[in-house]
Amino acid sequence: MFSCSDDALDSERIIGSWNLKSVTVTNCQNADENLPKSEADGDNCIVADAVNDIIWCDFVLSVLSDGTGNINYIEDGDTETEEFTYTVNDETGEINFCEDSDCISAEFRGDKLIWILDDEDDCIGELEFTM
Repeated sequence: MFSCSDDALDSERIIGSWNLKSVTVTNCQNADENLPKSEADGDNCIVADAVNDIIWCDFVLSVLSDGTGNINYIEDGDTETEEFTYTVNDETGEINFCEDSDCISAEFRGDKLIWILDDEDDCIGELEFTM
């Protein structure tokens, strides 16, 4: 397919491996749960939850063209893998990642993919990925 535009559709841009670069948590009822922007260090590890001392290393989001994908990361020395499905609406820009019936919305900001998480404590988390 040939296009005169350099703008790929979101459904095309999302395909590939995305590396977690930062985590931010704001708006929590308990202010101690807020997490200022935490960026991956030189060992590719990132603080995901300062209150519970959770650190993720080598966090990679792999998005396949068939509407599926997986997440791989290391937490407490153990390799974790989670599988998901996703949908992309190229007209609205709406992106959803789902594991069973639990879904997370996402959006593109420039060349970054941002996951937007809401939890029961009204915390808003943003996970920033880059290719």
